[in-house]
Amino acid sequence: MAANNPSEKTATDEVDVTSISSILDVLLGVFFGFATPLNPLPTPVIMVGKRIRPGMSARNLTSRIVAALSEEGLQMGDVFSDGPNREAIKIKKTAEKIVEMIQTEALVDVAIDSGAIQITSFGSCPAGPVTAQGSNLLPVGGGGGIR
Repeated sequence: MAANNPSEKTATDEVDVTSISSILDVLLGVFFGFATPLNPLPTPVIMVGKRIRPGMSARNLTSRIVAALSEEGLQMGDVFSDGPNREAIKIKKTAEKIVEMIQTEALVDVAIDSGAIQITSFGSCPAGPVTAQGSNLLPVGGGGGIR
């Protein structure tokens, strides 16, 4: 079978539909991007971390980009205090538009697997103690905003 290299674009390459190895390479190429998902963050880390994250700011993004470019030897100056620096102003406007679009138009999709939510309740009645257990039967979806 031919080597599968997903980093190279093969839009101009023709696929030999009479060759099983060529067809398998195409199918493997389609699913290769799904083969190595990111490791999920542990739930306690997310629960603690969501309260201490500062959120996005165009000013902070601009400062980080200007600082990174300055470290690379590019003359940038401080767009917030040194007066008009055309390159830094372009970076500032770009950062403002990126943050604005993320905060107003980006979507967050959440999916909760079937059985992931476990419910146990205890109670009592005249006949004695009652225990009930349950879980979500269907996958659940949700949404939220990025801050």
